[in-house]
Amino acid sequence: MLDAIKKSLCSGVEIEEKGIDRYVIHTDFTYPDGDELRIILKKQDGEWLFTDEGHTLMWLSYENFNLKTDTRSDLFFRTLSSNHAVLEDGRICIRFETGRIRGAIHSMIQALIQTADLLYMDRENVRSTFIEDLQAVFRGRVDMRDVETNKVIKNQKGEEYLIDVYVKGSEGMDPLLVFAVSNKDKCKDAAMAMITLAAEDKMQFTSLAVIDSMAEIPPSDRDKLINRADKTYIGLSEMNAGLERFLKKNNYAEV
Repeated sequence: MLDAIKKSLCSGVEIEEKGIDRYVIHTDFTYPDGDELRIILKKQDGEWLFTDEGHTLMWLSYENFNLKTDTRSDLFFRTLSSNHAVLEDGRICIRFETGRIRGAIHSMIQALIQTADLLYMDRENVRSTFIEDLQAVFRGRVDMRDVETNKVIKNQKGEEYLIDVYVKGSEGMDPLLVFAVSNKDKCKDAAMAMITLAAEDKMQFTSLAVIDSMAEIPPSDRDKLINRADKTYIGLSEMNAGLERFLKKNNYAEV
């Protein structure tokens, strides 16, 4: 079987024995940062399998990659499925029959490389993960009963405004309207919603704008939004650092 692995890969492959029925497979393939793919061949419950022993997801976590959004999670599990891989306790694994080892090792390599490449996926092609990441943060910080995402509010003229996160205030409190600003159009829409709902509809609310630090927004549009919003964060990391204090100060979360 070990000879079959060598024949199925390039001549540079090496197999390092690490114990009874346990081997490290060294290949010429690496993660984006240059580290070698972590591939272990071992026998478990009478079956041979390849596993990364959790190294790939650990590597992504070091890069601050959040896998808990719907979009990224869906892409990840589709990546595994397309390569006949599964996730077991955080480890990417492929079980195989010895006669199919050639396909299994190639599928394992592809599964690890494609999973690591999720870090560089194009946001516009998979919707705005920035917005999903922001919404996930609020679900974790505020009682779910008080949080509504993608809420549509109509003004007196019947025009609709999309609120990325709506936090219902307790009795006698104004709601919190959160705008995830990921591009120029979202910036203009957020500013217009704040102006129209407050000035024309006399709606009482606290506004929070979170601007994607990677977004290309004209300075004039950006300044208008910052001047209009009650609170602004630049990037999710800045929001994460100050959000707890902001929510408690404004009574949207328990002290």
